[in-house]
Amino acid sequence: MQGEDEDLSVRSRLAATLTKGRRAAAEEHYKTGRALEKDGAWLEAAAAYQKAVDADPRHAEWYFRLGHAWEKAGSAFGAVTAYQQALARNPDKPQWHFRLGKVFLAMRDFPSAAYCVRQADKRSALAGGTGKMPSHALSLERRIELSLPAKPPYAYCM
Repeated sequence: MQGEDEDLSVRSRLAATLTKGRRAAAEEHYKTGRALEKDGAWLEAAAAYQKAVDADPRHAEWYFRLGHAWEKAGSAFGAVTAYQQALARNPDKPQWHFRLGKVFLAMRDFPSAAYCVRQADKRSALAGGTGKMPSHALSLERRIELSLPAKPPYAYCM
């Protein structure tokens, strides 16, 4: 019985040591991503952020940075995936919803873009803001409205 307890203790200490090592490595990857981002090396930054979230997936901010790097690198799919992961971990960030909406707009997914902008406005109001994003966000919502196909006049008769 005592031998089993010692085995569990050794295993739990080993697991804790490995976890600390993974977290430290994740932190280093994140710091590398930030440095690469400042240099405008977006693909390399995305790779570093991906390693960080693979090693320690708990950080919503890291997923947001990954999404931003993918967005700047021109990968809409990568940006959407990372932004959604960030929002799954912390849905209360209006600016994150707005960034996701911008990517959807670039993809011409107007319903998703409009939904994200509405979520950004809603989260802003809940956070004590005015309920409206900055003027550039409002113009984004207007651009979405203008991009939607107009209903033909006969559609109102049906």
